[in-house]
Amino acid sequence: QVCTKATNVHYILDVLSRLSVTVAQRACDLSRQYTRLAQAASALDPMFGSVCYGVGNCGLNFWEYCMRVVTNVVQHDLMEVAAAAKAIEAAGYDGIVTLENKHDAFLPLAIAAVNTTKVELATGIAISFARSPMASANLAWDLNEASRGRFVMGLGTQIRPHNEKRFSVPWSAPAPRMREYLTALKAIWRCWKYGEALKFEGQHYRFTLMTPHFVPESMGLPLP
Repeated sequence: QVCTKATNVHYILDVLSRLSVTVAQRACDLSRQYTRLAQAASALDPMFGSVCYGVGNCGLNFWEYCMRVVTNVVQHDLMEVAAAAKAIEAAGYDGIVTLENKHDAFLPLAIAAVNTTKVELATGIAISFARSPMASANLAWDLNEASRGRFVMGLGTQIRPHNEKRFSVPWSAPAPRMREYLTALKAIWRCWKYGEALKFEGQHYRFTLMTPHFVPESMGLPLP
C-alpha cells in the first residue's frame, strides 16, 4: 500500500513540476527523500525492499529512473477485463493494480495475465490475514507463472474491526504477524521451487507438510 501511494505521489509531483521551476525543484527534493527513506528501510529489513518494487536499489536519482505510472483495471465485470488490460498496456502504463474492497483482487489479474505481455500486474493491496499464507502462496505462484514473472503481490493488514468483524479472523500486533506471514510465504515458495523441506513454525502459522501431489509446476521463473 505504501508503494502504491508513493507511485501516486510521484505522478502528481510530475504534473506539478511542469508548472514552475520552484515546484520542480521541490519535487526532486521530495523524490530524493523517498529514495533515502526506502534505502534506509531496506537496510534495516531487506524484506521491505523486496516487496516495494525494489525501491531500495534504485539509487539516488529516484525521480528520473524509478517513477512508474500504474492504473486500476475494471473489477466489477470480469468480461471487461481482457479488453481493458490490453488497452492499458497499449497506452504505455507500467503496471495494473487491483484493489480488494468490493471485489476480489486476484481474479482480474488472472485475466490480465493471459491477455498482456509486458505490463506489471499487482495487488494493491490484498488483505493478508484473511487468507492463510498457503492460500496466498498458491494465488501468487499461479499468477506469476501465468504472467511469466510479471506479478507482484502487495499485501496489507486492514484494521482490527475489519479483521474481526468482517473477515472473522483473530487480531494481533500487525507488524510482527506480517513479518511472519511474509517469511512463511517465502518458505513455501522455496519448498516448491528448490525442493527444500517445508519446516516453518511461527507464533501464528505452522507449515510442515508438503507432499509432491501438492507442489505446483514451475517454469523456473524468479519467485513472486
